[in-house]
Amino acid sequence: MNNFNPSNVTVQAMSLAVGLALTGCVSSARPLNAADKQGQFVGTWVADVEFARWVISRHPDHSFVEKRIQIYDYAKPGIRIESHGKWRVQGGNYIKQYTETNHPRWKAAVGREVTCKILQQAPTRVEYLAEDGPRIVEDKIGNDAADLRKFVPLSLSGAYKAHPIETR
Repeated sequence: MNNFNPSNVTVQAMSLAVGLALTGCVSSARPLNAADKQGQFVGTWVADVEFARWVISRHPDHSFVEKRIQIYDYAKPGIRIESHGKWRVQGGNYIKQYTETNHPRWKAAVGREVTCKILQQAPTRVEYLAEDGPRIVEDKIGNDAADLRKFVPLSLSGAYKAHPIETR
């Protein structure tokens, strides 16, 4: 005959919890605080959407450099655009503001803040929904903010490679 003893259940539950913690089966990860969220955005990232590819380097001082190839007319080659600006993470949003750009079509964006709702954030991937565009997925390719002077997307179908910058 089995005798039920409640103290044995407590001991067994504690033993299970200790065993899981020792084997790493229980996550001790805490939710990201504001500083952690900001810190994860620092680095060099790449993104591909249907009409554009870009590489963006976000610096710890909240400045960024972005190089992209954008399609405005599928019958013509993509346009190379280089932009600079400021960024921040606030609440559940990634906010960027362009401060300068080399392309006339992007001049209207200078000075305007673009708010993007963060859908997922991980150390090597961030997904957000831009207020003025599509769902965007960026993958981290470097933990440090890179010098992008020689790093550009070569085409919409090719890889990102070091390439001399064309000035137009």
